[in-house]
Amino acid sequence: MTAPRITITPAGMLPPSIASQTIQIVRPVTRVVHGSEVPDWTQDPLETVTVNGCSVQPTGGSEDRSHRDQLGGQFRVYAPAGTSVGPLDRVWLADYPNQYFRLASEVQSWSPGFLNHVQLVLVAWEG
Repeated sequence: MTAPRITITPAGMLPPSIASQTIQIVRPVTRVVHGSEVPDWTQDPLETVTVNGCSVQPTGGSEDRSHRDQLGGQFRVYAPAGTSVGPLDRVWLADYPNQYFRLASEVQSWSPGFLNHVQLVLVAWEG
C-alpha cells in the first residue's frame, strides 16, 4: 500500500519572493516498545506532505560539542499556517535531498491576522 501524498499550497502567508521553497514532511507508522510510541521506518510512511511557500534559513547552533563526536546542522523554517509536524516526523529540504531533519523544539504559531505562519527549528545530526 502506498502512503498518501498531500500537497499544501498556502494562500497569503509570507511574500513569494522570500517564501519560495518547498519542504516534505514524512510521517511514520508507529509501534509501541516498552510503553513508548516509536517510529517504524521499516514500513512505508503513513503519509507524506509536501508544503509549498516556505522560507528555509540556516541558523547557528549552540550545542556543546566538546564531549561528542557529532556535527549538527540547524535550519529555521517559516511555513504556512496550519502546517503540522510531529516529534517523530522527518522533514526533507529541497536543497539537502540526501539528509533528513527532525524538530529541535516545539512548533511555534504566529497568527496576528496577516502573515500567519508557523516556525519550525530543524536539526540534523551526523556522527
